[in-house]
Amino acid sequence: MSETKQPHLTMQQRVRQRLVSWWRRPVTRKERISAAGVGLFGGFWLGLLAGLVFGSLPIPLVDLLIWAGLGACVGALLGAIWPRVIGIVLLPFAVCGIGQ
Repeated sequence: MSETKQPHLTMQQRVRQRLVSWWRRPVTRKERISAAGVGLFGGFWLGLLAGLVFGSLPIPLVDLLIWAGLGACVGALLGAIWPRVIGIVLLPFAVCGIGQ
């Protein structure tokens, strides 16, 4: 798929056009699998955070693991159902903790 460069479009318009065409394309199996992985890791961190916020104090480690596991399951399921939305929303949470 080659894109023809249109000189009258600004860079912002070209980026928007590419984003719109990406959004309207049918979802592939690869996108669903990668979004489920992003949802898994992002849901883990959000579930852990939710357990810390909504859990009773002091929080047992088992309760935190249950919250994190349920968040991971829900995130993976939602990533398989809505891969593009979950991939965009949960990607920052999925990469949390990676690096130094």
